[in-house]
Amino acid sequence: MVEVTSGFVSMFRQAQHIASSTNLGMAKFLNFLCHDLGSGARLVCLRSLSLSKGREGEGEKRLDRENLELIHSLLRTSPGEVKETQTMPATKRYDRRTQDVGNLLALEHVNVTVPDQALASTFYVSGLGLTRDPYMMVGPGNMWVNVGRQQFHLPANDPQVFRGHIGVVVPDLDALQTRLARIQKRLTGTAFRWSAAKNHVAVTCPWGNRLRCHAPGPRFGDIQLGLPYVEIPVGPGTAEGICRFYRDVMRSPAAVKKERGTAVAHVRVGRCQTLRFRETPQSIPAYDGHHIAVYVADFSGPHDFLERHDLITQESDEHQYRFQAIVDPDTGKLLCEIEHEVRSLFHPMYERELVNRNATQSIFAYTRGRDAFAS
Repeated sequence: MVEVTSGFVSMFRQAQHIASSTNLGMAKFLNFLCHDLGSGARLVCLRSLSLSKGREGEGEKRLDRENLELIHSLLRTSPGEVKETQTMPATKRYDRRTQDVGNLLALEHVNVTVPDQALASTFYVSGLGLTRDPYMMVGPGNMWVNVGRQQFHLPANDPQVFRGHIGVVVPDLDALQTRLARIQKRLTGTAFRWSAAKNHVAVTCPWGNRLRCHAPGPRFGDIQLGLPYVEIPVGPGTAEGICRFYRDVMRSPAAVKKERGTAVAHVRVGRCQTLRFRETPQSIPAYDGHHIAVYVADFSGPHDFLERHDLITQESDEHQYRFQAIVDPDTGKLLCEIEHEVRSLFHPMYERELVNRNATQSIFAYTRGRDAFAS
């Protein structure tokens, strides 16, 4: 029994047809192949045969020594003894770089100060449907609000406004709009407003921080509730330098993408998060001290660069430091300011389990056992 692939059988039958139509015969055909094989070259056998009939380019196939041995076996085998096997698929090639996450592993929280904790609770908890952390910062001086595996930190002070906007994934945009409508009256006289767009709900907090609330989807990975990105406005011509900073200093994948004709630096954070820096010709508000917190695998490497260039703003403790200026590592030019609270994986709060409630629960529509949010 001779086992061959169906593709080879098809090629062999075509070779038989061409050999017969050119009056070469299979014996001369094989002699021709073996003669050329002695030169060590791969054989464009069917094209050569078709050229003898004046049909250039017809049925071009390549045969090597293994195929010739199969032809010899087939010539000595009756048709009933030929068994076709399935052709093995070609090995699929993958772009392994798509799986790189780099040094920035998680965007953990966004910190903005607020002057009124009661109004903040109305907006972030009652309106957005998020959960006040029941264990940490439970007094009137600060409030941590859980958003899946991320948080908003809201210390009491004069209001800070995040430049750009903060992306938020919530499980149900319709339910979100219902909640926002309910708190509208209580927030009259503040900067609070909201509107539904094509694929998100745009929301502004009582002090002017802008959020874009999205439904879960493939572009946010497996996030059902969380902070998938922050987007920050930057000056024209700065996106490439910002990418160099995050690639060379923070050691994370970063690339400039064109979006509606505008350059946007995308910095990968872990599996499903990004820092985005969008170029704009418009004036950018002065930086007021708000910050983001990130976890990194290589804690000392970025610190070495930042310390050499006098960019460390706070040596918090052995697990944490801060910097504010994003500079072009080639020239030292200041490109953007936003404080980064940089934490090592030995930080005691790394991967802390956060409590999240099911915002659809109410005394009017209560389901036993469904108090906790389940993604």
